[in-house]
Amino acid sequence: MKKPQQPSKEDDGRWVRLNSVLEVPYCPDTGADQNIVPQAMVDELQALQPQLQVVKLAAPFVGTACNQMPFEASSYVDLTLTMQTAAGPVKVPGKRRCYVVNDGDEFLVSDDTLKTIGIDIDRLLEQVARLQVDDDGDDLEEVAR
Repeated sequence: MKKPQQPSKEDDGRWVRLNSVLEVPYCPDTGADQNIVPQAMVDELQALQPQLQVVKLAAPFVGTACNQMPFEASSYVDLTLTMQTAAGPVKVPGKRRCYVVNDGDEFLVSDDTLKTIGIDIDRLLEQVARLQVDDDGDDLEEVAR
């Protein structure tokens, strides 16, 4: 298995293992509506797995990537994913469709993929917001004067 370079402080050591053979940096909370993999990562993966099928689309697929920015892909691959987290590796069930883009240096994990392993970013933010409304951080009662 090809290992990534040592993670730097900037990327927090987050890696996703593609098809059990290639570890690449990933970004889990982008708001992307599809999994997005840069062409360079697909090329590396094909060098390790020549049988990897890259499916060409009849027409380009346009989706949403980071910060509601559109992306365009003309091919996709179906991959197994294992995400490295602070608590250890988490295997995503089944194969996930990953759209191939020309540029990028991180694998973008879609909201749908996160939900399959029980992570709903919007729900988590809602819970945090609710806690902040319920608790202003002051544990001392106000004394009337």
